[in-house]
Amino acid sequence: MAEWLKAAVLKTVRGESLSRVRIPLSPPKTASTRCMDNDTRKAGEAVITCISNARKFLEAAKILIDSESFREAYLLTLYAGEEIGKVVLIINYPCYTESEERIKSWKKRFLDHAEKFWFLRNIDEIEQGLIPTDVHEDDKKHKDTRLEICYVDYRQENFVNPREVTKEETVTLYRKIEEKLQNMEERHPTVEDAIQGAKFLKGLRRDLDSAMKMLEEVGFKPKE
Repeated sequence: MAEWLKAAVLKTVRGESLSRVRIPLSPPKTASTRCMDNDTRKAGEAVITCISNARKFLEAAKILIDSESFREAYLLTLYAGEEIGKVVLIINYPCYTESEERIKSWKKRFLDHAEKFWFLRNIDEIEQGLIPTDVHEDDKKHKDTRLEICYVDYRQENFVNPREVTKEETVTLYRKIEEKLQNMEERHPTVEDAIQGAKFLKGLRRDLDSAMKMLEEVGFKPKE
């Protein structure tokens, strides 16, 4: 009886004869593929950290707004904006790891405060694969505003106190950054979602590089 049951189970699971269809194994990962996977994983984790950090800044800013500490709230809201602006830079990070020159270019942009505000302003277009205009004067103004309301300065042989900020200025900025952050939280709710975004942009960059190489081979030269 036991042998009969064993035979019946084997017949059910395996069939009377083994299938001759072979499922091919996945190709082994090359060093380049493993490196890209590592880069996208690092980028995905950093994106989630930036979003979380921006949320904490805004929560603290809201408390300060309610207590009418507008200058301090404005500063924290600006910091939240910079963290959101970093998200697109970080998602693009795997596109720049192929050479030292590209990494250097990426790092320069990552450390530039005006660049972060530019990415913040254009984040929707960039994540749709569109290419917006260059850094605008408004992006540089955010950087200057952050400095003038944060520190005691020394200009024209005089010490200058930090500039006060109105409630209207603070609340307007807060609402704008809050909206951007909510959109970002919806787009990248988990590390895996952020990784997929990084992989998409990496593939897009690779396709663009291939297209430019083909154009150069047929003698095409972009306008200066």
